Amino acid sequence: MAAIVGFPVAVSLVGFTFAILLVTFLYLKIAARERWRISLILSLSASLIFHVVFALALGIPMPDGALLAPLEL
Repeated sequence: MAAIVGFPVAVSLVGFTFAILLVTFLYLKIAARERWRISLILSLSASLIFHVVFALALGIPMPDGALLAPLEL
């Protein structure tokens, strides 16, 4: 339940790509109780796949978060 509520908050703060990374990692670590290595690999992979498919291949701009927008990452 926290991941469902936390994802829109994370998107508004850190942007879509980093929110996927953060929420996926926290879900895997806390709720699924996966090991650190698995959590890192899967969360990095999910974030990378979403970015490559949507931002690069399809040209859909991912929203920037309020905290990262000034940095223009």
